[in-house]
Amino acid sequence: SKIDLYSYNSTNLNTYSFVENGQEVDLKTRNNYLEFEQGYVKSISPKWSWAFETMFRKSTYDNLDKGFSAEGGIEYNIFPYKASSSKFMVLRMTIEAEKRTCLEETVFDKTSETLFSNDIGVYAAFTQPWGSISSSVSWYNYLHDFSKNNLSMQAFVELRLFKGLSVNFHA
Repeated sequence: SKIDLYSYNSTNLNTYSFVENGQEVDLKTRNNYLEFEQGYVKSISPKWSWAFETMFRKSTYDNLDKGFSAEGGIEYNIFPYKASSSKFMVLRMTIEAEKRTCLEETVFDKTSETLFSNDIGVYAAFTQPWGSISSSVSWYNYLHDFSKNNLSMQAFVELRLFKGLSVNFHA
């Protein structure tokens, strides 16, 4: 079994200066973001596992007063799970249900909605004495409208220069 707990909170304050009708205008914005996430993976064989995740999110930038989601699925690890602390490459498919309440009406004339989606991805992480490398590629789409989808890729490298000092790169 593996349990992941994650939380994140941020506030961004921005000021934009521009000229409108011959006058200089300052626009100040404040974006608040809060997220709590819990994940649980239970192996059912040396390479297969069940995955379950729940999440709570609030985001003024995303017009989200509150969002609750739960997703479940299955994953296949190319390497045996007993080696997952040093090498990990997983193919995962999940189905998600999300209840969203908006701060303002959306462009689709909604103030709240329940959405169902699926996520198919490849996730990899390798840890060595010199550092670690992780990356992922995932395809996400809503089940009610396959034209609303997202392909995302990311990579993270941590190089240990010497004990106590590392350099990180994220793309």
